[in-house]
Amino acid sequence: MPDTGKTPFLSVIMPAYNAEALIEPALNSVLAQHWTNVEVIVVDDGSTDATGTIAESLAASDRRIRVVHQPNQGSAKAREHGVSLASGTYCTFMDADDVIEPDFYSDVFTSPLFDHQDLVISGARERIYGNGSVTDKPITPPVGTYEGEELAPIGLALERDTLFGYPWNHFYRMQTLRRLQPEFVTTALYEDYFFNMNFYRGIHSLCAVDETGYIYNKRGEQSLTNKFVPDYYQLSLRRVQTMDQYCSEHGLTTATIAQTLGPIFLRYSLSAFVRALDSRSGYTAAQQHTFARVIRSRSLYHKLIPFTHATGALGVFQRLLATGWDFPPYAMARFVRQQRDHTSQLYRRLAQGITTHASVA
Repeated sequence: MPDTGKTPFLSVIMPAYNAEALIEPALNSVLAQHWTNVEVIVVDDGSTDATGTIAESLAASDRRIRVVHQPNQGSAKAREHGVSLASGTYCTFMDADDVIEPDFYSDVFTSPLFDHQDLVISGARERIYGNGSVTDKPITPPVGTYEGEELAPIGLALERDTLFGYPWNHFYRMQTLRRLQPEFVTTALYEDYFFNMNFYRGIHSLCAVDETGYIYNKRGEQSLTNKFVPDYYQLSLRRVQTMDQYCSEHGLTTATIAQTLGPIFLRYSLSAFVRALDSRSGYTAAQQHTFARVIRSRSLYHKLIPFTHATGALGVFQRLLATGWDFPPYAMARFVRQQRDHTSQLYRRLAQGITTHASVA
């Protein structure tokens, strides 16, 4: 599909902040696409390194790239700026430290399932860097086309499979995006999830394809476990609540919702418990010992957990919470934190058990 200067079919929006080491291969992977009828809008979000210069240099040699600069405002504002400039029939997003396979966009839009739906969702490949090794983990959505009341169970399944909250495996029909004008929420976590939910609430049709040509690079220094976010638990619960509310509004039973959201709630709660043991949390020793009461006091606990049958580490945590005692869940959270601090093999196995049963983007 040659580029002849026509209006682009796909707008690729790439927020970039201090990404000088990685933005060139990211942009080159877009330029190498077999589907060439694209525009790339790079939003340099106040970078203090050579990110903007590198992007401008590539733009000088390929007119499909457009570079705009703004003061640092964060990724949500950068995405919003990019969308305001997009002229494609569809738009998607790409992180400045990821890459895509040459046939990714062509495979998505030549799929027999594609029929100009409001939203197209693909799979992805997580490329995990750690301990001197690189591991690829493909993730695929429930393949098919969906409309109306079919959308709620598929949204829940996408959340279960970690694919709901990302922006780069979503292809948004611009006509629908302009009609809905979903808010780009600025939060410490889950900005893309909340944007996707704001959009998802208003769509009428969805196409999910099994292409995994987007390579999401997960490096150790980017891991959420290496960051301290004071509002982690509040934002995590808000994430679960929004999906729960949406699914309830569309007729899904609590038992059905709990099969997916129950383990995710437990995963967030255990992670919050571990963070409560951090000195930066501001919790006193007494508050740390009784954090299980905070978890049990949440309305989501009483709604979801009676219908939840978690397995692995999360199943253990669920049973410890169910005792009604403070110390058993506290002891588990303390053990997880100690293993994490020592980055032990046991912690890696434990973390794998947790994310296998409730992994979220």
